[in-house]
Amino acid sequence: MQAPGAYFLNVNVSKNSQSLSSANFFLDTGADVSVVSEFVAHQLGFDVATDKPDFTVAVLGSGGTTANVPGFYADQLTIPAIGGDITLSHVPLLALDMDKHAYAADYGTEVGKYVDSFMPTIRWTTPERLYREAIRV
Repeated sequence: MQAPGAYFLNVNVSKNSQSLSSANFFLDTGADVSVVSEFVAHQLGFDVATDKPDFTVAVLGSGGTTANVPGFYADQLTIPAIGGDITLSHVPLLALDMDKHAYAADYGTEVGKYVDSFMPTIRWTTPERLYREAIRV
């Protein structure tokens, strides 16, 4: 069952000269930021290991520790739609480690539960500020 305001969509997304066509994205219409795998980030030209992120978001970890999750801006994200495409610009994306080692010990094969548990740990003041800045662009 799909939650209201949350959709799996095929979108076109680009950053600089890199682009992905018909990429499967989970779009939460109520979120200030979207999360992509480190692999998708790499396909868009952002390498979490070597590139300086456009921004970071503090995430509360186990034992109360805080880590910074790297983020970057996609130049455009286009959602094909009947009646005309919807194109968003300057879209903030967080790059989450989606390799099996990141979630298998705690969640087995249920990667959705891993992502669900990640979202509440984000300190949302940064994504909210980035979202407000993006809609002014």
